[in-house]
Amino acid sequence: MIREVEPSTPSEYILKGVVHATIGQQTGNREHLKMAQQCFQLVGTSAHECDTIPGRQCMASCYFLMKQFDDVNIYLNSVKAYMYNDDDFNFNHGIALASTRNYKTAEEALLLIHNEAYKAEYVYISWLARCYIMNGNPRSAWELYLKMTSSNESFNLLQLIANDCYRVSLSFLCLQLAYTPLRWDTSSSQRRPLTCSSVSIQTQSIGREREVPVSVCFS
Repeated sequence: MIREVEPSTPSEYILKGVVHATIGQQTGNREHLKMAQQCFQLVGTSAHECDTIPGRQCMASCYFLMKQFDDVNIYLNSVKAYMYNDDDFNFNHGIALASTRNYKTAEEALLLIHNEAYKAEYVYISWLARCYIMNGNPRSAWELYLKMTSSNESFNLLQLIANDCYRVSLSFLCLQLAYTPLRWDTSSSQRRPLTCSSVSIQTQSIGREREVPVSVCFS
């Protein structure tokens, strides 16, 4: 139905862009994502909208779909003062900041979100966990995992925590990760990556003290 709509105002272009972006992200259809980018770009670059809050958000959305997160942050930072309590804004800004390794500011943005539905999404939980780890607070990342019920998403989060802790040389979680498979009814092929990750964390800690090379074992 939206394909038959010919927008004539900025708000109509934005609506069409949002619909295409939603469908594209849910289905992985690149044509919808391309249409969304075009709609957002038309609004964001127009003479009447380029310096407005909606116009700058449109450019941020366009670059977000293109995964050009440095550009996303430029536009979102320019309107941040007006969007402080907006959960949608903080969700997108937090992810864009984390994607450019601005983990401290990303954590602050994500923690501003109040919408419980957003906070229950795996995308939110996984990015917040990564921010916690990169900011030297692995305990909080671990607590996010413990609050989840056993599922594919919680298993994926566990792997993310293990790998990110290894990347930043944190040995805090090695014991927890070693025993976590007991919570799962998994095959040996699923247990091995977690065991390797936990052993790698501990081994790197020992290797650092003895100044010997350490092997890496990731999933």
